[in-house]
Amino acid sequence: MVILSILVFLTLVVLIIIRFSGEKIEPVPIQSPTPTVVPTIILPRGETIEISQIPVRNPYISPAQINTEGDSLMTRDPGYDLVYLRETNQFIITIMLSPFETYRQLAERALLERLNISEQEACSLDVNIGTPQSVNPNEAGRNYKLSFCE
Repeated sequence: MVILSILVFLTLVVLIIIRFSGEKIEPVPIQSPTPTVVPTIILPRGETIEISQIPVRNPYISPAQINTEGDSLMTRDPGYDLVYLRETNQFIITIMLSPFETYRQLAERALLERLNISEQEACSLDVNIGTPQSVNPNEAGRNYKLSFCE
């Protein structure tokens, strides 16, 4: 049995040596990725800017985060996020806790304070409110407007 094991082992070694002895291993050329040119987005620097003909406090002042598209996560709260989308001049409120109506009211007030505008002025802005299915299943899947504008 030992002799048979040694013969099998030697046969494998010989086959491996034969297999790789005649082949030249060519190095695979490594291509470095082409650098992506990210366009520079010029963000407004003033205290206020005009959105939909409404002067609002600049959403780029002290944001939680700004992405490469120039969208501003203006406020991140455990109960909601307030986001400004630069390309479409749209505000998105995402309700992250339940009950939906309680956090909707809090988020709407926070938006008014953050932008330093009145309810009437806010109704002239494009504001959409939503919530994830996992948080508020009864309210998810709809696009809500500001409660005081409906």
